[in-house]
Amino acid sequence: MGIGGDLPIRRRSAVPVACAGDRSGPGTSLLPLSNRCQRRFASYTPRSNSPVAAGPLARLQYPGRDPASLPPDPAGRPLAVSALPPTVREAARRFGPWLVAAGLLLFLLHRVPFAALRSGLAHGPWGALTAYTFPLAALTLVADAFATQVCLAVTGEPRPFRTLLLVRGATYLLGLVNYALGQGGIGLYLHRTGTRAARGTGIVLFLMAVNLGSLALTAALGLVLPVGNRLGPEVRDLVLGGLVLGALYLGVVALRPAFLNRYEILSPLFAAGVRGHLAALAGRLPHVLLLALGQWGALWIWGVRIPADHALALMPLVLVVAALPVAPAGLGTLQAAQVLLFAHYASEAAVLSFSLAFSLLGLVFQAIVGVACLAALKRRGME
Repeated sequence: MGIGGDLPIRRRSAVPVACAGDRSGPGTSLLPLSNRCQRRFASYTPRSNSPVAAGPLARLQYPGRDPASLPPDPAGRPLAVSALPPTVREAARRFGPWLVAAGLLLFLLHRVPFAALRSGLAHGPWGALTAYTFPLAALTLVADAFATQVCLAVTGEPRPFRTLLLVRGATYLLGLVNYALGQGGIGLYLHRTGTRAARGTGIVLFLMAVNLGSLALTAALGLVLPVGNRLGPEVRDLVLGGLVLGALYLGVVALRPAFLNRYEILSPLFAAGVRGHLAALAGRLPHVLLLALGQWGALWIWGVRIPADHALALMPLVLVVAALPVAPAGLGTLQAAQVLLFAHYASEAAVLSFSLAFSLLGLVFQAIVGVACLAALKRRGME
C-alpha cells in the first residue's frame, strides 16, 4: 500500500522501493535504481495531500529533481541535500593517513630516548645540511623533469622540457600529501593539454612502473659493487624478487596479450614496448641515483656513516616505503624505515633526528618550489 496512495512501497522501510520495469525488484536500496526508474521518479509530482510531498523524504523519493524545486519541509527545516553525515569510509580516507603518521611517530618517540633525540636535533649540523639539501633538491628536480620528458616521449606524448620543469615543480605541492598524488598531477596536466583521461592515467601508471624498475636496478647495483661489506640475504632476496617481477612485467609488455591490450588505460604501456621501457629506465636512473646518493651524503653530514654500496641497496627500499600512500608526504613511514635499516650504523636517536631534519628541509623546499612553479604556470596561462 503506497504512502498517501501515491507510490507502492514496502511497509517496513521508506527507502526500499519497487518500480515497474526495474529489475532490481523490491527490497533494494533507492540509490542503485535503474535509469528508467529514476526518470520516473524525476518526472513524478505527488498530490498536495501526500506526506511525501514535502520534507526530507521528498529528497529521497525524487533523486533526479532540482532540490530548489522541491516543496519545503512542513516543519520549516531546510532540505539537507548535501549535508549528509560523513561515512566511516570517508572519515578513514580523510584522517586515516594522519593517524598512521601520528601512530608511527609516537611509536618511534617511545622507542628512541627522547633526551638523545632532542640533543641530536638541537646540536645537529643544520647549517651544513641546509646548504647541502637545497641545491641537491634543485638538481633532483631538473633530473626528475628530464626523466619525465623521456617517459612522455616514448609513450607518444612529447612535451617541452621547460614546461615539464614547471609542471613537475608545481606537482610538488601535491607531493606534500603523498607521492602517488604528485604523479597524478602529471596526468591532470596531460588531460588539460589534450590527452584523454584514460590515456593520461595509463601514462601515469607507466611513469610509476618505470620509477619502481629504476629503484630495483639501483638496489641491484648496490649489491654488486665491491665496496664495503655485503648485505644480508634478506635484502638480496628482496631486490632479486623485484628484478624478477620486472622481467615478468616486460615479458607481458612484449607479448601484448589481446585481453589487456584492448584497454585504453594500458595502451601507453604497450605502445612504449620493451625498447621504450628500457629508454625510460635509462632516463630515470640518473634521477634515482641522485636521490639515493644524495640522501647518503646528507647522512654523512649528520654523522651517520653508511658504506656507499649499502646506501645504494637500502635507499631504494626507503624511497619505496616513503612513497606508499598511507601517510602524508611519507611522514612516519620514512622515519620508521630509516630507523629500521640504518640503526646498525649509528644510534637510533641520531638516525631519527636526521630523518626528521632532512624531511623538514625537503618539505620546505617542496612548498617553496611548488608555489613558485605554480605561479609561473599561471603567468603563462597554464593554471
